[in-house]
Amino acid sequence: MLYLKGYKVDMQCVLNKFKTTDWMKSIHALSNVVPRGEYRYLSGTRCKQPLGDIEFVFVVEEGCDKEELERKPFEEPEGSYLRKMANEILVPGVYASWGMFDSCLLLHMYDSDISFADSD
Repeated sequence: MLYLKGYKVDMQCVLNKFKTTDWMKSIHALSNVVPRGEYRYLSGTRCKQPLGDIEFVFVVEEGCDKEELERKPFEEPEGSYLRKMANEILVPGVYASWGMFDSCLLLHMYDSDISFADSD
């Protein structure tokens, strides 16, 4: 099994913070503000909440040995956007992959009118 080390999007927190029910637009807006150089790709993990079949993860590393990934510290620079948003709307950890998919196709299905700069 492939494991993803990264930052899982806390969708319930995102939906509440931005007062919306459109998770697709929320993911799109979030992906537009996270600098592309801070993660390898956007992928999915199995959803444990009743929001659908998938939760989104900004992947910084991947591997088949879950314990090894858990032992390694996150290596993003101190001022990175992902670190700033950790424990607010992103949850750092190691997650089982649901299979890599092309997030660009998914995210460009909608034009987002949600601005993360406008949030409290």
